Amino acid sequence: MDEAVARGQSFLDGAVERSLNRSASRVWPEPKPIQAALHPVPAFDPETLLPEAVRSWVMDEAGRMPGPPDFVAAAALTALGAIIGARCAIKPKARDSWLIVPNLWGGIVGLPSAKKSPAIGGALKPLDRLIARAMEAHQADREAFEADKTVHEARKDAIEGRIKAAAKDAKKGDLDSLARELQGHRQQAPQAPSLRRYKTNDTTVEKLGELLRENPAGLLVLRDELVGLIASWDKEGREGERAFYLEAWNGNASFDTDRIGRGSIFIPNLCVSIFGGIQPDKLTGYLEQAANALANDGMLQRFQVLVYPDHRPWAWRDRVPDKQARDRAFAVFDALAEFVPEAWGAAPADDLAKFPHFRFDVAAQEIFIE
Repeated sequence: MDEAVARGQSFLDGAVERSLNRSASRVWPEPKPIQAALHPVPAFDPETLLPEAVRSWVMDEAGRMPGPPDFVAAAALTALGAIIGARCAIKPKARDSWLIVPNLWGGIVGLPSAKKSPAIGGALKPLDRLIARAMEAHQADREAFEADKTVHEARKDAIEGRIKAAAKDAKKGDLDSLARELQGHRQQAPQAPSLRRYKTNDTTVEKLGELLRENPAGLLVLRDELVGLIASWDKEGREGERAFYLEAWNGNASFDTDRIGRGSIFIPNLCVSIFGGIQPDKLTGYLEQAANALANDGMLQRFQVLVYPDHRPWAWRDRVPDKQARDRAFAVFDALAEFVPEAWGAAPADDLAKFPHFRFDVAAQEIFIE
């Protein structure tokens, strides 16, 4: 028995020694990076992906840079969604009450030389024109308000003067009736005009809440580098900002903020569109975070119009812009900035629908279901 145990132990010792010798003789090479070529991206199909009214303009802007039409198209469609915002909605089901607001989150992914900034700038030219017009209109409204305010203050002073005189001599007026007159006059005080805002580039959520209170249809948050905005949501103590934006994506709910020092702000409707550029490696980092259960809150999935076309080599282009295509596209932006949904066939808002809303026709409904 002892001899059998000894032979077994000897066998095990030999096996371990042979294994160690083999491991010692095996030299592991330096690890190599795991790399694979990206799958090619299908070519942009403007006939399928763009409304006819803006199609020629988008392709002309991209062709003259030159740059991917995907970039210009994504920025233009997101801007159009921001202009409409929460002024109307669509009911995607024929009978159900499900309501969708057309604000969008979008972005363009590309290397530093991929023409991201020129594409965004070209696509938002019509929005910049609307902003300039809003500034001019606000200046005129402000001047009219200051004149009305001066007249209102003068009349208030006159009423207060009569009250003081009546307090000294009852024959100069009835104090109760004069007090009611002053109260009514105060209720007719002119309201300071609000500037119609279409976008903001850099704002705190507190200030954004104030802007949305004055612009309940929503705003576009535009960042040349999206990573700066997204990274700010991950900073310690600013977790509430991430939640604020996630709720703003829905575009159909009110929001209350209460802060010591700033008081309370009631936002009738929280609706925000987002657009910007991001580099591939930065996007990869956030995609890796999204795989973590704690970070997988649907933030990246909200970027419905996120495009990452294949890189295009630079080429010299110098041609006259297509003025007819540009004017036609700009007219779409102008019309949507002022449109009344009900005049375009929307059903009016009611107790069950917060906004005027559209439905698909029969043919479109079938396509949506498919």
